[in-house]
Amino acid sequence: MIPVALFCVFALCVPFTQGNEPKDDPDIIRGNLKDDLRFLNEFNLRVKRGACEDKSSYCASYKNYCKHKDYVNYLKENCKKTCDLCGEECLDRSNSCDSYKSAGYCENEDYASSMKYHCSATCGFCQVATTTPPPTTIPRTEQPIDQGTVECGTKVLGTRIVGGTNAKPGAWPWQVTMDYKGHAEKPHWCGGSIVSPQWIVTAAHCFAYGTDPNQYTIVAGDHDLNGMEGYEQNITIDKIIKHPKYAAHENHDYDLALIKLQSNLTYNNRVRPVCLPKFDFEVDTKCYVTGWGHTAEGGDIPQILQQAKVPLISRESCQTAYQDLGYTISQRMRCAGYAKGGIDACQGDSGGPLVCTKNDKWYLMGAVSWGIGCARKGRYGVYADMLDLKYWVQQTINDS
Repeated sequence: MIPVALFCVFALCVPFTQGNEPKDDPDIIRGNLKDDLRFLNEFNLRVKRGACEDKSSYCASYKNYCKHKDYVNYLKENCKKTCDLCGEECLDRSNSCDSYKSAGYCENEDYASSMKYHCSATCGFCQVATTTPPPTTIPRTEQPIDQGTVECGTKVLGTRIVGGTNAKPGAWPWQVTMDYKGHAEKPHWCGGSIVSPQWIVTAAHCFAYGTDPNQYTIVAGDHDLNGMEGYEQNITIDKIIKHPKYAAHENHDYDLALIKLQSNLTYNNRVRPVCLPKFDFEVDTKCYVTGWGHTAEGGDIPQILQQAKVPLISRESCQTAYQDLGYTISQRMRCAGYAKGGIDACQGDSGGPLVCTKNDKWYLMGAVSWGIGCARKGRYGVYADMLDLKYWVQQTINDS
């Protein structure tokens, strides 16, 4: 659960004190990736400077590989403390590195030495680490399942759901993480939902920096972003299709995108599709949003998949909540959350699923889209409405 005393943007929350709470600034919108990245970089800089901690929960089992030439770069990045590699950080020392890079200073010879010192990470002066981890001793216990026998919206592993808590491994088998190579320090970029062996639903605004499929990777079956649990399926992307009517600067209407994978996912108990909706759910129905996002005031970004229970809100009530800012809640949007605040879509990442259940099946009712801040009183989370947009999804998949 996100504490109320947090200021959150795109799954990023920083504490504020009474009296200096942020105002409802229309520029501070989840879904604006330029602002999201700026906040994330500044937060990471504050948290990580001077820190020397292991990022992976499996570092103890990797200790024998600390000096192995094939894994030294991975362990330098993920197991500094265990492998006694502290003091070798490659971090930005300035909060303005993104601006410097945009202005061309990274490539300017007159500023080379200054940029190497102040913006080594942003300007790409760090040694590129391999993403290959040491071999894991964790067995792959999940057996492949014939895709024709897997019903959408079903899951084998149960879950105890409390708003804003760690999800159990495999509790939400349609959840994927999308990694972005342009943000190497924190590659997890957006969430998404499996709707077929080769197709993922996510948010269009996740591709504000382009739709080059080579810049993104889909990981299914993940639970702990730091640990290699043996169930992950890393799949390259064939193409990215944003809704043709999506316009980033027009209130995020039609905020939906489809990702076609180069190869099929293998269904098992950790990787399964969610159902596209066939009917609507009543207002106040308790549904669930999942993803990787901040959960504790001043804490680190959790690496374990998070889950939160949120009620569906009528479009009329949601429009009332945002009309003072001039925003329109269109037919392609649906809202969920609490009028009192405290729990919101910041529990998940953009593009991630909002799912509701009926007769033991789970239906994808929304994809995390936008909102003002996060968990604020009277400001609901806004999602792309899958009931309205499913026809575009189905037609696009059939035509491809």
